Order: sequence, then C-alpha cells, then structure tokens
Amino acid sequence: MKTEIVKVSDLNWGDTVVVEGKTKTVGKYSVTKSDMGALLFGEPFRNGIERVLYRKTFKGEFKVTVKSANGQISYTVLKTEKGAMSFSKKVANEAFYGEVVEITVEAI
Repeated sequence: MKTEIVKVSDLNWGDTVVVEGKTKTVGKYSVTKSDMGALLFGEPFRNGIERVLYRKTFKGEFKVTVKSANGQISYTVLKTEKGAMSFSKKVANEAFYGEVVEITVEAI
C-alpha cells in the first residue's frame, strides 16, 4: 500500500489515512479547526499524516468486435478493459439477441 505524508488541512472527506498502523476513513466531521490548527479525530498530527494512495483507473482505447453467424459489429471505445468487455456484451445482447456470438476486445 503506497502512502504519502500530508498536512491534516489537506485531507478530504473520504480519504483513507493510516493512524497507529490502522487504516481509517476520513469522515465529514473528522477534520476540525481549533486554536491548535487543524485536528484529525481530535489530534493535531503536527508532523503530518499518512494518506493512502490508490491506483488511478487506466482508460485506454480498445477495439470491440462482436461476430455472429449473420454478421459482425465493430466499435472503437475509450474505456477500461473491463468496461470494454461489458460494453461488448451489451452490444451482443441488443444486436444479436439469442444468437451465439464471438466477442474480441483488442487494445489499440
């Protein structure tokens, strides 16, 4: 799990932080302001806090081809590979309902 050290005031609602070796989610009222500065869960964390970094979802360009005995349909889509496969299944269901199809998803 990758982390980065940030100031408490830089945290957003929904961020995941590491406190005393355990992960916690920052809630709507977890970060407060006081005369001591920004507080997280009532503590100042003067040296910063570890925020968990999550991998960004990669979107790529994929060529989706759906073939059946009666024809084929091809699309170029900008999605994740899982999204491209889901899209191809929807196309197959709508265009070739009830037929046996062959689906290919290729990265471009």
